[in-house]
Amino acid sequence: MTWSYSGDPENSDLDKVRFLISDTDEDDQLLQDAEIEHALSTNNDDVYNAAALCCEVIHRKFLRQVDYRLGPLAVSASQRADAYAKLAEEFRMKVGQGISFTEPKTPAAFRRNLMSNS
Repeated sequence: MTWSYSGDPENSDLDKVRFLISDTDEDDQLLQDAEIEHALSTNNDDVYNAAALCCEVIHRKFLRQVDYRLGPLAVSASQRADAYAKLAEEFRMKVGQGISFTEPKTPAAFRRNLMSNS
């Protein structure tokens, strides 16, 4: 299995998904390249839907782990799971609303006589 991140999300869909889901630390790998490529291919190369799917997978991965405390050290997998569930939901909501992640939302156009009934 391979894991890679070139640091150039502008020119690579795989890097863009890694960047969006914060899987850019080689020492804390969350998904393999093939898993992200699968998410991209099953979502017609839509980066944001693929990122949402990846977040859902990571969420389930952390759900399998337990929280524990050993003296002053505490590990909370449930908080990480919740964070990825929320991130996936945010991606799905924004994609469903047609909001672009790369371009600012343009303000609505104003019409004259907005309050008239004609």
